[in-house]
Amino acid sequence: MARQNIEQELCNLTFSDRDDFQNYVTIMQNKLFQARALDADITDKNFKTILLNSLPSSWDPVIASLYKDIPISKTIFQLQVWWLRISQNCFINLPRSITALQTNTYNPRDHPQVVCANPNCRRHGHTIEVCYWPGGEKEGQFPPSFGQREGTRDTEINTQQGGYRS
Repeated sequence: MARQNIEQELCNLTFSDRDDFQNYVTIMQNKLFQARALDADITDKNFKTILLNSLPSSWDPVIASLYKDIPISKTIFQLQVWWLRISQNCFINLPRSITALQTNTYNPRDHPQVVCANPNCRRHGHTIEVCYWPGGEKEGQFPPSFGQREGTRDTEINTQQGGYRS
C-alpha cells in the first residue's frame, strides 16, 4: 500500500512555470528513491516520461526533443537550461508562450539588462545561446569584425580603393 501511495504521489506531481525547477527535480528524485526503496519497478525511462508529462505546455518546445532515447541525467540538464532561460526573463519583452514554429530576432541592444549565463563571459547584452566565448553556444564563432570599433577605417584599403571599406 505504501508503494502504491508513493508511486501515485510521484505521478501526480506537476510543475508550474513559477516554481523552482531544481527544487522540483529534487522532490521528484526523492519520491523516486522512496518508491524504489519499496520495490517499485520504475525504470529511468519511466521516470523520464513521468517528469516530462508533469511539465506545463509552455515547455513543449523543449520537451518534444527529449522523448528520444537519451539518459535521464542529460534530460534533466537540458530541462534545467530551459528553466534558467525562462526564469531569468532573458527575453523580457517577448511573450511567455512560445511555440515551436515561432522565431524571434534577438538584438542585444534591445536587452542591455540581460547578463550572459556563461561563467567565462558574464557580459551584458546577450545570452549564452549567442555567446562567442568558451562555454557559449557559439564558442569561437566570432564575427569577422569582432574587436574592431564601429566606424574605424582601414586607411590602407581606403587609400587604394579611394573610399571607405564597407
